[in-house]
Amino acid sequence: MASMLFKRLFEVRLLHEYYLMQADGTSLFDKKRTEWPNGLAEKVINRQYNVANDLLIEPTESCKKQLTDYHIRFAVKPTGFILGIEVNFDQVTPRIPLKEPVLFQFSIRTKNPQFRSFTSESASNTGYYFSNRPLQLKRMRTAPTLSNTIANFTKEKTYAMGELARTSDKLQIARKTTNSDTALDWMPLSDQGDQYMYVNDQDTCRFAQKTIPYQATEPIKKLVAKLVADGSTEPVKTISLSFDTPVQIVSLNFLEDDKGNKITDGLYLLTVSYNENPEESKMIYFSDTLATLRPYALIEITTAKGEDFSVLTADNSIRKSHRIFDILIKSRATYWRYRSNNGKKLTKPDSYDFLTEKGLDLITVDPRLLSAEASYFQKTINSPTVFLPGPDAAISQQGDDVFYSNVFVPKV
Repeated sequence: MASMLFKRLFEVRLLHEYYLMQADGTSLFDKKRTEWPNGLAEKVINRQYNVANDLLIEPTESCKKQLTDYHIRFAVKPTGFILGIEVNFDQVTPRIPLKEPVLFQFSIRTKNPQFRSFTSESASNTGYYFSNRPLQLKRMRTAPTLSNTIANFTKEKTYAMGELARTSDKLQIARKTTNSDTALDWMPLSDQGDQYMYVNDQDTCRFAQKTIPYQATEPIKKLVAKLVADGSTEPVKTISLSFDTPVQIVSLNFLEDDKGNKITDGLYLLTVSYNENPEESKMIYFSDTLATLRPYALIEITTAKGEDFSVLTADNSIRKSHRIFDILIKSRATYWRYRSNNGKKLTKPDSYDFLTEKGLDLITVDPRLLSAEASYFQKTINSPTVFLPGPDAAISQQGDDVFYSNVFVPKV
């Protein structure tokens, strides 16, 4: 029986900060990337990191056929997934040549019902799209991360607590729900540079059928919608609507383009403007299957040439070191709220300068990242180091535009 030889083609790591926190409240993401392998290996060996506990990673049906056709094996790892391709005995040439660019699709669905509770994301998020494709709609990336560069702050957007934005060229996290750039509403983060890009609002994507209900924030008098295909600049379809009696919801039909041709499935940019409001842009991925499946994310990896994102060499051979793409998922930031199981008032020790009294409760002065591991509090270098129990992933949002994580104190 002839033997088969496989080489790594590419790997995608889904790294969630919730499981990568340290005892001092910092995370692996705060360290230099050269220090990540040892930190990740330690977590995996100690069974403290396995993305398969939270996420179901699968090739799409069309991708499964491609994997078979090109003699490619797919495997889930604790840190994500990897593909291996059968090669000739020269160990660099694929057994089945990849002469034409091949696009591999993988759907990511949530398994853990609490996953979104400890994950930082926009309140309006419907899904995410990640890819190494060379041409991306309004996207800027730095290898090896697949996330789009985090956008600068804009007053046209309302940021949920924990959302990220760049203000004054610094990466910051919203301390509360806000549309203001006042320093009191933002907390600076450790910023290792644009090569460390977290999953953010610029990666959001709506998986939809080609007839889309659009709901406005005010009654619509006039509306213009433009649909642009990935890799293009000209709209494939423009919809202009006007109403004598303003309406709140309109149906946008993208079954055919402006020339009457069927609009194909895939990635598009939808830009909508109505009345005198600024334009709103959103990535749309047309697919009846994905619209029904409603995945947490879709990952597309192509073998097309793409500089730092290329899977193959210039002559379509296998790389000596396979590409490793990263998707960095940030942990949710909340105020940790300590309260008595018996409804009694908790009193703050004088030395606990990281807590403040509010009603019967003790609340952290600053938001703190949720963590799967125990961590200690220390407001300044000269402050005492104090270990306190952390919350579980359950989140309750109050009326003052912040998230609280409750920690119930027994026998008090």
